[in-house]
Formats: sequence, structure tokens, C-alpha cells
Amino acid sequence: MSDAIEARQKFIDAAHRLFAERGYYGVSIAAVSAEMGLTKQALLHHFGSKEKLYGEVMQQLARRFERVVQGAIAQPGSGRDKARAVLLTIHGHLMQESADARIIARELLDNVDRAEQSRKWYLRPLLDALAEVFRGIPEWKNAGDDEVYAAMYQLVGAINYFAISGATLDRMIGPERLAAVARAFPAVLGDLVEAPVGRPSATATRSAQARAGTVGS
Repeated sequence: MSDAIEARQKFIDAAHRLFAERGYYGVSIAAVSAEMGLTKQALLHHFGSKEKLYGEVMQQLARRFERVVQGAIAQPGSGRDKARAVLLTIHGHLMQESADARIIARELLDNVDRAEQSRKWYLRPLLDALAEVFRGIPEWKNAGDDEVYAAMYQLVGAINYFAISGATLDRMIGPERLAAVARAFPAVLGDLVEAPVGRPSATATRSAQARAGTVGS
């Protein structure tokens, strides 16, 4: 790795930590530069602006998740097996890389003022890939996007929420109970694949029938 590429990556890593801790609006070019012990000019030389630096952070985050999800999808098994594998793999990644979980949560909060750009959000491909995984489950093959995304978001949201809740839960329920919950979480998550994903609601069924033109037949 060249010195320039290495220096650029160090800026991205430092920015990732700060954005995860403080969110987009809580981080300045000066803060990232100070974290590195360098000048603002050095950072601007590599990225030009905070927006472009943040974009690099989110692009690398998206690529990490793409590798995680595609690796799970590539595993053999049924559609339900793949859905379970993807969710458990995401869970394992976020428990190990809690900064990724925090930066996702902060992006969802901070993105309000940039909502018009949401369809260009860096993690949108991840959501689309997950939706396709869920559609691999026979019962959800013909479900509408709204039902698929609702089921998917429940599960992914639970994973991310748990990953960022460790310090608070430690105080609320104590370290021993938290450790027990953490051990139980993957099995319970796998079971949930059988519930909201495995048995679509009557609304989802009616929606699929309406699209197929079979309602009332």
C-alpha cells in the first residue's frame, strides 16, 4: 500500500470512529484532523470536504456489508436457510463491529435533513439484497414490497438495536443477565425467521392475491 493510500485510509478509519460516536453533524473536519494529529489542510487535500469524507466512510461500510451478505447468500440451503444465515451473519458482524451498528443508527437519525437523497443512500443496495433473500422463502415469493420490507426491517432493526444497547443493558439488567441474553439472541433470531418471515400476514396474502387478480375468485 502506498503512503498516500495508507494515509487516506487512516483518515477514513478515524472519521468512521468519530461519525459513529457523534453522528454526521457532530463531527467537523477539524475534529477528524485533530484525531490524527494533522492539519485540516491535510485532510482536505485527500477528500476536499466533510461530505466527501463521510461518503467514503459510508461506501466502505456498504462494501463490508455487501461482503457479509453475499458470503451468507452463497451458502447452500433453502430460501429460509439463507435468510437465517444472512441475519445471523449480520448479527455476528455488528456484535464484533459495534461502530458499524452505531454509525447506521446515527445515519438514520441524521439523514432527516437529507431525506430527499434517501434513494441514493449507500446502504440501499443492502436492503434490496435482503429483500431478495426474503423473497427466496416460498411463502413470501409473491408478497408486495411493503410487506417484505416491513418483515425485513423488523428483524434487521432488532439486530442493530441490540448491537448498540450493550452499555445501557449492562446497567439495566446487569452483566450476567446481559451475557445470557447475548448467548440466547442468535437462537431466538433464528426462530423469528419462522414467524414474521415464514408466515405472511393476511394483509400480505390479500395483497399478493390482488396483484394476481385472484381476489374473490
